Amino acid sequence: MTYLNPDLKPPAKQQLEDFLARHLKGQPQTIKALAKAYASFKSGFGKFNYHSNKRPIGIFLFLGPSRVGKTEAGRLLAQFFHKKKSAVTLLDCAAYQERHELAK
Repeated sequence: MTYLNPDLKPPAKQQLEDFLARHLKGQPQTIKALAKAYASFKSGFGKFNYHSNKRPIGIFLFLGPSRVGKTEAGRLLAQFFHKKKSAVTLLDCAAYQERHELAK
C-alpha cells in the first residue's frame, strides 16, 4: 500500500514559499497561508477553476499593527505573479483609526 507524503509540496507552492521566505522575514505563518491558498488554486479543487481567468486566486486582507510587513507582503505577491511590485491595490485605512475621523 502506498502512502502520500504530507510534507511533499507541489513545485508551485514551494516556489512561492521560497520566494516569500527570501524577502519576508519573521512571517512563517503568513508565508504558509499564502502558499496554501496558491496551491489550492493551482490544484483545481474547490471553488476555483484554474483555467478560468474570471476569478482571482484570492483576496487577501492583511491586518495587524504598523510596521509588521503587511504592505510588503502584498507587494511581494504582486512581484511574484505579475513581475512588478506596483501591480497591487492598496487600501490605507490609517486615516480612519480615530473615532472623530469616521464622520468625514
